[in-house]
Amino acid sequence: MYSLFCLLFGCVSKETLHKAHTNPPYPKEWIDTGLPDPHALCGSLVYKDGCSVLRRGELRFRIYLQSNGQIDRIVKVSTTITIEPEIVAQCFIQKVQNKRFPAPKEYQPFFDIAIVLSDRC
Repeated sequence: MYSLFCLLFGCVSKETLHKAHTNPPYPKEWIDTGLPDPHALCGSLVYKDGCSVLRRGELRFRIYLQSNGQIDRIVKVSTTITIEPEIVAQCFIQKVQNKRFPAPKEYQPFFDIAIVLSDRC
């Protein structure tokens, strides 16, 4: 059972920590298979009010996988988006949470991904 600290700050299991230090990184090709164009998922959120209010910047996530390749949890790592970054984060999490990736096997059971919002105004 997770403690309140773990719920707020995202704890990882001992097995995940061990794999993180001993296994090679999760392959980029496998990430691309599950998320071929992550920027397109919530790209329309750049424009809040036409070109007068823009959400621009980068939002980074760490995605933890279960042993079968299903997403265990998604943790927001950082953001440079200053206008309503939580809306962009919620959009990304909702669109990604049910995706499935190749099972991590001998690789680290997590990977980092960034989405970049940029405008054409």
